Amino acid sequence: MPAEIFLSDLKNIIAEKKETQYDDVILKKASYPYLYHLSALRANILDWIPVGENEHVLELNAGCGALTGTLLRRAGRVTAVTETDEEAQIIRERCSRWGERLLVYTRERFLSEEQKGADEERAVLSDAMGGSTVQREKQEYHKIFLIGQVSRFYGTMKVACQYLEENGKCYLADANRLGLRYFAGCQDEYRRGYFAGIEGYGEEAAGRCYTRKEYEAMLRDAGFTDWNCYYPYPDHKFPASIYSDAWLPRPGELSDNQRNYDKDRYQLFEERGAFDTIIKEGLFSEFANSFLFEARVGTREARARVVYSRHANERAARYQVRTDIIERPDRSRRVIKYALKKEGEAHIGHMAYAYEKLCDCYDDENIAFCGCRREREGVSFSFVPGTTLQELLEQALRGHRDAWIEEILRDYCKRIWSLGGSRPFAATTEFCEIFGSEPNTEEVLGGLECPLYCDVDLIFSNILVETDREKLLSPERMVWQVIDYEWSFGFPLPKAFVLYRAMYFAYYQIFCGSEWTLPRLFSLAGVTGEQQALFLKMEEHFQCHTAGGGFPVRNMQRIMGTKIMRLQDIQPLAPRKFGRAKNLFFHIDREEYQDGCVVCSGWALAVDWRRHGAPVEFAVEDETGADLMPEITRSERPDAAAARKLRGADAPIYGFDCIFPAKREGRWQITFIKGHLKRRYRSKNF
Repeated sequence: MPAEIFLSDLKNIIAEKKETQYDDVILKKASYPYLYHLSALRANILDWIPVGENEHVLELNAGCGALTGTLLRRAGRVTAVTETDEEAQIIRERCSRWGERLLVYTRERFLSEEQKGADEERAVLSDAMGGSTVQREKQEYHKIFLIGQVSRFYGTMKVACQYLEENGKCYLADANRLGLRYFAGCQDEYRRGYFAGIEGYGEEAAGRCYTRKEYEAMLRDAGFTDWNCYYPYPDHKFPASIYSDAWLPRPGELSDNQRNYDKDRYQLFEERGAFDTIIKEGLFSEFANSFLFEARVGTREARARVVYSRHANERAARYQVRTDIIERPDRSRRVIKYALKKEGEAHIGHMAYAYEKLCDCYDDENIAFCGCRREREGVSFSFVPGTTLQELLEQALRGHRDAWIEEILRDYCKRIWSLGGSRPFAATTEFCEIFGSEPNTEEVLGGLECPLYCDVDLIFSNILVETDREKLLSPERMVWQVIDYEWSFGFPLPKAFVLYRAMYFAYYQIFCGSEWTLPRLFSLAGVTGEQQALFLKMEEHFQCHTAGGGFPVRNMQRIMGTKIMRLQDIQPLAPRKFGRAKNLFFHIDREEYQDGCVVCSGWALAVDWRRHGAPVEFAVEDETGADLMPEITRSERPDAAAARKLRGADAPIYGFDCIFPAKREGRWQITFIKGHLKRRYRSKNF
């Protein structure tokens, strides 16, 4: 879309729509420029940074004002600098309610004004001997923000830094040209094509990004003497988390890597596994996807600072929260959760209440809940070090320690069943509002044991244990420290549902593609097939309730249709000795709805006349025949090979997870293809 047409349309949207309607526009347009300029997630890059109500903030590369409103809500004054007159006009209209607190310039005019001011200052100083007492205020800006397009705005920033207040700070964020995503197959941040930044660009490069050392050299050249480095993840444009050198990611945390909204990409390897290796080797600071520098002149202040921030703002307004880890000068830490919207204050306050109730009903020396107290700005939690059960399970999986995995899982199930007190299930009004009301709810759940107060999010990533070696070797001796109990409820909820959720997320976050299949995990937990079917519907209703009708930005890549071309899809699927396909078989293990997408999991294979097997191709279409751009993840399924009595070790990559955007009641079909053979699986209402 030509820039002038887009800007004209954006101007109309801003004039006609409220901010609360922007998500609907993004979903309807399904185009990257609208996502980039209208998404509230853009503000996550600076929302956690303290800005005082008396401060004057300079925002360079303000674009069409995606971040300007966030700064105006907190600062006394904001000066925004854009590239073009059209962008400047859009910001003025978008932020018109702030009146004289906002000044907007194009970059050219801003530089001319600064030069004019500098000339006036020199004139005043040269006239000092003549008795003049008037001087231009040199230290004007308390904070300077440059988010993205550093190569274009660096010169402007360097000029502006001359007018930075004595204790002021400059925040500079952009992509890392050695970011892991670019090695994995993403196109360059500012140009079409692959590996340009890794290979060093060239002298003709206009827009570009830099390495950490190159950014630091630029800051030094601009006159800064000290800085902190932060790492926005997945990137600086739509960050969900902000890490720092004082709080680096742990193995297993960086799994949200499919964010190519604007360009097609290859996936040459699994980035989560590569990030795990990089983290263990202490190299994350070199290969992070993006950087955010907090720079200053002079010595570092001895004051508390944020070392980690995580935003949960792809939810209904009443559930949107931000979690910060604060480090004091003495290196002690605390955790604070804030409500991002006024509607969320009750949800934040409920956490302190839940802490007291959970401590009452889980009265056991082997489990504790991280201390919580209500404060003026939110709720504060004690900081507890340790290792999560999820990390232990991931380590055990990598080491092929199946017996230890089973020990941990069995101990987990034993604790869930035995702790928390006991009362029978009853479908209350609040239960039906949050988890739905299926016709067979009472029949399936009636008589199931429920804790007196239920934390449904007792998943493995929310449970810390001590790193004492002897205790780690004996799971029953581990003391659990529950660090997150945001989703706790006073009405009856079955312990079996807590187990279902733990095993469900363990499969997708830890065990997917391994021999620890979802049916195996549910069987170990004692969750029956009838319960699984109902719990799946309860989980879907719970996710819809917390989402409030929104559509997660992480899924927009599927909606926009930008491609992810996996290396496994480029290579031939069939083994060399596979002949002409004689038959084709498939089985759907699970079909569910998550975050606006259908998830189908199972296995599919073709068989030749010698009973050798081979994986198949997929086509996913709606009722009109339109391609739904599925995301296919393949995995080994030796059980499928055994069930069809295949001969030889024919690379049994027959398992699949197929994900594609569709409405909950949409009509779609999956076609499995091998040569001339085709077989279809259709949605129930097709």
